[in-house]
Amino acid sequence: MRRQESLWLKFIRYWFGIDSRLDERQLAEVERIGNNAYIVFSLTEMIWHAK
Repeated sequence: MRRQESLWLKFIRYWFGIDSRLDERQLAEVERIGNNAYIVFSLTEMIWHAK
């Protein structure tokens, strides 16, 4: 059974113009980038609202 693509993955594939499906290594890299982006965004929001 195939896993349904997340909105984040669809956005990344559209943004970079990737037509084919990602393999496991590429998918893990995209998820890692997404996790890091979320952490940076969260920290920035906490600092912004602390002022």
